Amino acid sequence: MVTLAPRVHAFVQPDGGWCLNNAGFLGDADESLLVDTAATERRALLLREAVLAAGLPLPRTVVSTHHHGDHTYGNGVFLPEARIVGHENCRAEQLAAGHQLHLIWPQTDFGRVEILPPSVTYTDRLTVHVAGIEVRVIHPGTAHTTGDSIVHLPEQGWSSRATWSSRAGRRSCRWGRSPVRCARSTCCARSTRRRWCRGTGG
Repeated sequence: MVTLAPRVHAFVQPDGGWCLNNAGFLGDADESLLVDTAATERRALLLREAVLAAGLPLPRTVVSTHHHGDHTYGNGVFLPEARIVGHENCRAEQLAAGHQLHLIWPQTDFGRVEILPPSVTYTDRLTVHVAGIEVRVIHPGTAHTTGDSIVHLPEQGWSSRATWSSRAGRRSCRWGRSPVRCARSTCCARSTRRRWCRGTGG
């Protein structure tokens, strides 16, 4: 776990293969919000433990940045306490994809995985307030998928976004704050609009 700002944390998984995403969570002793889960039940349980170890209650809101299983397979670990939020296309794509990772890696032990798409959807943008933190959930248009979401914390200057590139042994930017100019074809941004990102992992 890496603390990015007061009450804002990143759950960073080490490099080592496919389906290793990072997640983020924020909150205080009263409430919390989680951005993405994990590809397996075991990893999602570790994420759950990290949230509790940070002194936060289990999240009442889980934001899915897109439908891929490495970001959504662990959703069930956080229900029934949480509601799942995502773009309307994320919901449709997740339902259509089903147990997508099982088809790619049938020998992998994913644990108990229920397909749990967003129960709260939006079309353009959505703002929620958790523990006094403004959380903007923004659809950037078609990027990694047609249902991507950027999670932006304007006061803290941090953003989380869906995976936008992948190379052997290296994953894309997940949480960051350094200003970079991102092309729509390679990340979750419109045209060349400035987004905040830094480093690898996601």
